[in-house]
Amino acid sequence: MARRALGAVLAAEAVSVAGNRIALIAIPWFVLETTGDPARAGLSGVAYFVPVVLAGIFGGPLVDRMGFIRSSVHADLASGVTVAAIPVLYMLGHLPFWLLLVLTFAGSMLDVPGTTARRSLVPDLAEAGGMRLERAMSAHETVMRVAQLTGGLLGGVLVAALGPVLVLYMDAASFLVSALVVGLTVPRASPRKAPHLSKGTSRYFAELTEGLRFIRADTLLPRILAVFMFANMADNALFTVLLPTLAKQVLDNPLALGLSVAAFGAGALAGAVLFGAIGHRFPRHVILTGALLISGAPKFFVIAAMPGTPTLVVTMALAGIAAGPVNPLLTAVQFSRIPSELRGRVSGAIMAAVMAAVPVGIFGAGLLVAMTSLTTALLVIAAGYLLVSLYPALHPAWRAATP
Repeated sequence: MARRALGAVLAAEAVSVAGNRIALIAIPWFVLETTGDPARAGLSGVAYFVPVVLAGIFGGPLVDRMGFIRSSVHADLASGVTVAAIPVLYMLGHLPFWLLLVLTFAGSMLDVPGTTARRSLVPDLAEAGGMRLERAMSAHETVMRVAQLTGGLLGGVLVAALGPVLVLYMDAASFLVSALVVGLTVPRASPRKAPHLSKGTSRYFAELTEGLRFIRADTLLPRILAVFMFANMADNALFTVLLPTLAKQVLDNPLALGLSVAAFGAGALAGAVLFGAIGHRFPRHVILTGALLISGAPKFFVIAAMPGTPTLVVTMALAGIAAGPVNPLLTAVQFSRIPSELRGRVSGAIMAAVMAAVPVGIFGAGLLVAMTSLTTALLVIAAGYLLVSLYPALHPAWRAATP
């Protein structure tokens, strides 16, 4: 029963993540098609990403209060309504641009608690089903990566074939499917302690503070957060600034950008699957150190040498394979240390901090390239990645807490 419920949660996550990827393509395209203004399309993207940080911080206590199943179902239903409202109001002639931004912001804001809730269900269901946490989180990571790849491809194909208005209706329906899967399949008696929570705004902020205080007091969670933040800063800077600059200025080949991103994604998927199959045989800190050392700094050093397209693609594929275990391993360690009753607010705060660091990394990389050169920027980030990669091997807290 528990394993079937875990499968249902992963299926719902796949549908929801794919829907988000489709929305990320359909909404800007809808803006371009209806206004012809690239700046407004960019603003719609900002309205989509900014709420991720806010909802990660402030939505965690609500997830803990409502429970993981209710949070997942209600978040998906609310997200579906906001997405469906965009084409409905447009067809009725009542969709000014400011309202579209509000709906985009609200949909993204509502979606984050659902993602947090489904991820928080995984440890309990894995334990009830007799599955190792590393394997369960690897399955979650695999599902996420497949859904991201599939959703991005499907979104492009559907928008081209059907137009953004119809695709937004389909996207809204995907959230309904996710809500039904969790609501009808996952048992309400999932093993989880019910926290004693009182009502009121003051209590809400006390719970929010409690989650942040738990992170600060733990011997390992702040270090996990530091690794998560730097890796996401560096890798997002690579994909959004550094690789496009290389493809445009050096290779003069946009196909090289697409192939290298796809190679990394496919490699990461393979690495996550491999970790789920054999990762439990090795100490966690050994896997993490090896994965970071191989997937992090080396790809920046290779790219700094300005390789041709074949070398670039192979490098990104190998880096992706090595990166595959990082997210499921860090998430498994994270959840193994967080009490169930604090899981929503602590994991939400961690996700918010990681997402908040991403635009800093992107802006910093762009500034560094402008002030120095592409090669210098790559080498500076590579040096920082190398230090972060050695951190789990050098600090005793990692070896003691991640045997």
